[in-house]
Amino acid sequence: MASVPVRSYQQSYFYFDACSQALTAQFTRPADHHIDAQASSSLCSTGGHSTARVDNFSDGKFISFAAGYTEVSAGYEDDASNDTEAIATVEGLNILNVVTADLIVASTYSEHPTNASEGSVSMEGCKFENLRILGQPVKMELNCAFFEGIQTFRQAQEAYLQKGEFWKIAKDPFQTGQELPPQGDTGALLCSLIKGGIQVDAPGVQTVGHAIIIPNFGTIYLAEMMISVES
Repeated sequence: MASVPVRSYQQSYFYFDACSQALTAQFTRPADHHIDAQASSSLCSTGGHSTARVDNFSDGKFISFAAGYTEVSAGYEDDASNDTEAIATVEGLNILNVVTADLIVASTYSEHPTNASEGSVSMEGCKFENLRILGQPVKMELNCAFFEGIQTFRQAQEAYLQKGEFWKIAKDPFQTGQELPPQGDTGALLCSLIKGGIQVDAPGVQTVGHAIIIPNFGTIYLAEMMISVES
C-alpha cells in the first residue's frame, strides 16, 4: 500500500475583531428600562466591511437622536499590516432634555503588523459638537494628539513609569485619592481623552476629572478608554 504524505500547515492567520454601536443603554431609575443596541455593526474574523444606520430614533421615554450610524472595516494592507477601523456617530442626541449634543463621534484605527505582538491604536477623529448640560455648553478639549504617542499597552506601561503627563492622566482617573500602581502585562489602564478639566456653568452641576455629576440625574464619564492587551 502506498503511503500518502501528511501536509503540514504552518501558516498563521490574523483574526479580526471589531464592532461598533451608535447607542445602547440600561436605565434603573425611574424604572428599569433597557434599550437594545442601535445601528450595530460587526465584522467576521476574516475582516471585511459592515455599516448600519438608524434615523429618528426615540425610545418614547428617555433617549432620542436624529441619526445614528456606524462603520467597521478591516483587512490586510500592502505594508504587511492588519488594519481595523471602527466609527460610531450620533447626531441630535437628547437624554431626558438634560444632556444634548449636535454631534458625537467615536473613532478608532488599529494597525497590527504581521510579526508584531501588539497592534497600535489611534483615536484621531473623536469629537463632541455643541454638548450641553441643562442647556449650558460643556467646555472641554480632546487630547487625541497626545495619545498618538501612546498607541500600545507597552508604550502606556513605559509612559506610566516615567510619571509624566500620562501618569497624571491615568494614576487616579476618578480622583479618589488612591494612586493606581504600575500595571503588569495582564493589567489595564483606564484614562480619558479629555485634556485638563471640564467646565459647565449649570446649577448644581459638578465636574471631577472627566466626569460630570448632575443632581437628580447621574454621572457622565466622557471620552473614556481602556488600554490593555487582549488575552
